[in-house]
Amino acid sequence: MYDSFVLEDESVIVFEYVRGPNLSQKRASSEPTISECAYMGISASKSLKAMHKLGILHRDIHPSNLLYTGGGVKLVDFGLSSLEDFLDLKESKQRVGILSYTAAESIKKGLYFPDSDVHALGCTLYFLLVGKLAFGEGNEATIKKCITGFRILPPAHERPEVPERLSGLILDMVRPKIDDRPNLDEVIAGLEPYI
Repeated sequence: MYDSFVLEDESVIVFEYVRGPNLSQKRASSEPTISECAYMGISASKSLKAMHKLGILHRDIHPSNLLYTGGGVKLVDFGLSSLEDFLDLKESKQRVGILSYTAAESIKKGLYFPDSDVHALGCTLYFLLVGKLAFGEGNEATIKKCITGFRILPPAHERPEVPERLSGLILDMVRPKIDDRPNLDEVIAGLEPYI
């Protein structure tokens, strides 16, 4: 963010212009290597870690909201972001982003935490590695059952060259229980061997 101000009773935030495809576009044009996926995951994790340190939850992490710059990835679209330590979605009547990237605690209890961003990043890395949504496609009820019931095929099953440890890390990131998910430092450490 470069600046923020009020103009004619409207809040304005000025961000950097980033030239480059989003990660959905990058995935559609070619299958990224495991090393590229790890590098993009580390870059996104570091950005999220800095945001969380400031008390900001993104709440809409998915491939289209990450731009590839060649030197890493940039988070964009802060329209659903929150400045709270955690957000009770039932009280606020707000929504989170795309259902396929939504964590179990948001679906079941209407709560959103920093760990919910970790879940969404795990779903994003799954998509980058295998080219499919982590919890499949289908109607809303089916996707919710898959997320909350942890019905998912390991990335290594979908793309055999994905190392088992990397596959396990991504599965851990999308687990339905917050306490079973790694924190962002653990995500970074888990991805570093693959770059």
